[in-house]
Amino acid sequence: GACTTSAPPPPIQTVVPQLPQTLVPGDVLRLSFPGAFEMDQTQRIPTDGKLALPMIGEVRAAGRSLASLQSELVGRYKPLLQNSAVIVSMQTAANAVYVNGAVNRPGKIGLDRSMTLFEALMEAGGISRPFGDAKNVFLTRIEKGEHRSYLVDVSPALKGKTITAIYLK
Repeated sequence: GACTTSAPPPPIQTVVPQLPQTLVPGDVLRLSFPGAFEMDQTQRIPTDGKLALPMIGEVRAAGRSLASLQSELVGRYKPLLQNSAVIVSMQTAANAVYVNGAVNRPGKIGLDRSMTLFEALMEAGGISRPFGDAKNVFLTRIEKGEHRSYLVDVSPALKGKTITAIYLK
């Protein structure tokens, strides 16, 4: 079956905006303190979005980027530690993406790390032949409450050439 609609579909765009990765509840973060190894830890962001950290208490992590969280922690630990360096890294992401269409293994792929569009295609077994077309890969994102589709050519990467990395969210 098919659906009909009176509104035309949104235009296909070929320039994909790069979105910073935003932390969400369920993400697992690794916090390393080079000047205080005993404080190193791994934490899952709870449903309230706040991490409970030694010496400084609660810090909102959900809705922020890794860089923003790391910057705040360095600032908050500065008066408390001789070496206030803090390294925040993603150990496991709670998000997933869905790869469908002409790929060998369509389905859900967990975003347990930063992943590019090309990497997701490879995780899905690559583009299937003869129907798949690496010059016409559609990336769909929700932006401002609407599904937006972007047309991406990943064919140069299949030939060992450089392409711009498009990170998934």
